Amino acid sequence: MLATRNTGENGRAAGGGSQPHSGPEPGEFGLLASVIKGAGINMFGTAFHVAMTFAYAIFLARVLSPSELGHYFIGFTVISLLTIVADFGLDYALWRFVALFTGEKDLPRARGVVWASIATVLPLSVLLAVALSAAAGFLADDIFQMEGLDTVLRLFSISLPLLAMGKVLNAATQGLGLMRYQVYSKNIGEQVSKFVFTAAFVFTGLGLTGVMYANIVAPLISMLMAWRFLRGKMSVFGAGLKRMVEYGKIIRFSTPMMVSATLGFLLLWVDTLWLGYFRTSEDVGLYSVATRVAILGTLVLTAFNTMLSPVISDLYNRHKRNLLEVVFKTVSRWIFMLTLPMFLVVILFADEILGIFGPKFTVVSASLIILAVGQFINSATGPVAGMVAMSGRSWLELINNALACLINVIICLLLIPPLGIVGAAVANACAIASVNLVRLAEVYVLMRMQCFTVGHLRPLFAALVAAALVVTADFVLAPPRSLELLLFAAFVVVYGVMMVLMGFDKKDVAVAKLLRDQLAGVPS
Repeated sequence: MLATRNTGENGRAAGGGSQPHSGPEPGEFGLLASVIKGAGINMFGTAFHVAMTFAYAIFLARVLSPSELGHYFIGFTVISLLTIVADFGLDYALWRFVALFTGEKDLPRARGVVWASIATVLPLSVLLAVALSAAAGFLADDIFQMEGLDTVLRLFSISLPLLAMGKVLNAATQGLGLMRYQVYSKNIGEQVSKFVFTAAFVFTGLGLTGVMYANIVAPLISMLMAWRFLRGKMSVFGAGLKRMVEYGKIIRFSTPMMVSATLGFLLLWVDTLWLGYFRTSEDVGLYSVATRVAILGTLVLTAFNTMLSPVISDLYNRHKRNLLEVVFKTVSRWIFMLTLPMFLVVILFADEILGIFGPKFTVVSASLIILAVGQFINSATGPVAGMVAMSGRSWLELINNALACLINVIICLLLIPPLGIVGAAVANACAIASVNLVRLAEVYVLMRMQCFTVGHLRPLFAALVAAALVVTADFVLAPPRSLELLLFAAFVVVYGVMMVLMGFDKKDVAVAKLLRDQLAGVPS
């Protein structure tokens, strides 16, 4: 995340004081207000994206066979990885330099960054798309040994330039401090159009081929929306426009970010590729559903991370250590409080949740529980990745991701052949848990900070009480699966009542009010 961009949709993200509803409040509550303001639009966009992705996965699981689903998810993983390579870290460069140059009123240099990014990503993405299309047969027959995968990969290759360009165009508007346009084009436009066109093509009898057509049309719509939004805010092409391009400066910044982003992606998804290599496409389809359910719990962490990163950078660079620690601990506590019940629900109701996709998916309930534990550790340690990277130690974060990927690969090689899907889940959970525990130690050693407080004990106690009551009721009553929803509702109610009875500290009350106002659309 951009280290120097301190603006969001609603104003400055850090620092100075002003009256309420006209800018951030002074001190720690002002910073918390800024984080919540930015997290509001991001949380909505991320929540909508996650909900649509979840619904889309359910739909695909209902209309495709597990084998076809595996073909789709392998292709999706490959194209997502190539999109990161095609963007070459220039989305990070746009976040940084567009914000920096527009803040200095240097529009020629801001235009130059956008122009250089488009001029680099467009031909690179086309080249990679052609390479993927040419290598599709080799990947399908010799690497994954899956008949029909080559067609999926070739169709996916058409979407690569569209995905890469959409990402760059959205990054440019984010660099201008306009967060909502990515929500409109990527989180809403692409997801809705993908769902609609997929349903239309599938119901006309096209099956998996129709799914692939929809995955070409949707990125095209998203890219065109992003282009229109950018043109409305910044003119990049046209006669008489001055552009100052600094290729060396841009590439020196973007290259290590691309490597780090690639490693971060592999950390999450390399187990899916290894599973496809060692096992069948049906195993990949089953496992991919479990991974997407487990990732649902990271919604809160993702939303807060997006806006907290520039705040961390600003406070650390200005040596506001005490204020940084307050913000770090408060946000971490809220992430823990909101995500703990989400992960416990996944663990307690794994079979029921997977049953939404179809009865055949309940066979991966053990793997889902393992994955959920790994992702819970990711969320429970708070924004430690941002604390490491945004304190000027991006090289250390790159090493962290590299080591985590290595752990994932080694465990995959050891456990997937004998254990299959469970082995892949263990590899993923171990890698994610270990890298976040290492980051937690690094933050403590290098910055003398840690994210845990006495306030963490309240949600922990409330969640354990709620879980104990639900498990006991399930054991004693043994309700049919159709009534399991009542147990889920009971868990949520007991957790909420316990939290209210134990009370909140002042900082938590302030954050709750800010979050309520943002989600309700109240101006801040």
